[in-house]
Amino acid sequence: MSWDVDPDWCGVSMNTAKVFYSYDSSNSTSDLWAWIHITRIPEHLVGQGNLENWLTGLDLTPVSTRRLSFWELYKGFGSTGIYYNLRFKAPTDMLIQHGSNFTCTIPISHSFQEKVFQIQQLVEINMPASTEIKQTLPINMSRRSSNTASFLVKVGDPYPASFVVVSGSPVASFGETLEKDIALWLLAPAGWAAIASLTVLIYTGFRGRRILNRNKLYHCNYKSMVTIFDLFSKEPIKFYSEIKAFQNLQLKYFLMIQ
Repeated sequence: MSWDVDPDWCGVSMNTAKVFYSYDSSNSTSDLWAWIHITRIPEHLVGQGNLENWLTGLDLTPVSTRRLSFWELYKGFGSTGIYYNLRFKAPTDMLIQHGSNFTCTIPISHSFQEKVFQIQQLVEINMPASTEIKQTLPINMSRRSSNTASFLVKVGDPYPASFVVVSGSPVASFGETLEKDIALWLLAPAGWAAIASLTVLIYTGFRGRRILNRNKLYHCNYKSMVTIFDLFSKEPIKFYSEIKAFQNLQLKYFLMIQ
């Protein structure tokens, strides 16, 4: 009766309920503990409207409460009043994936949108662990840290239409991006062509126009490097061994023709 729970509607068996109490005659106070097993969770939620009361303003229509797989509620009393600890798990379509990006949208009930209430509320959204926050809406209510976004509704703030969080793959630093691009560039035929051309330009600066007459030689060098790449690109050890041998051969040739 004190909890306003209908045993028949919520599927509570009296045989599994437990009640304990203690009485202190010195100050005429008593404590009461009760444990009950609610087997019809959806009926209990709908009948009491508990989710709407505890999660103020949030529209839980996208949550399939009839397919709950986990539910835990703790109610306590303190010097500042009553407090609750609520955890539940149920299917929902609030989180959508587009490629490597994830978008989470928590709608607000129409009766709360653009209205002000004397309440302060903190909403934290944890996105997939392998991502980082890219965007949050509304921006003025949000803070971001790694893959977690926090929304704070202060007393006097109007509720938005929804809380939206977008996360994606972490952005690589400039150094990491440069290192990756250089590695790919060096292992591609176009990269070797650029290296050969750069070698020609540098050597030209020291030796003058004479080296320009050796275009056929450098063209052959380029074709040789491309051939090595085609034959051994999938065998890194063999690839670097052939390239090293090619470099040594070219060095000996240039020394001989000086």
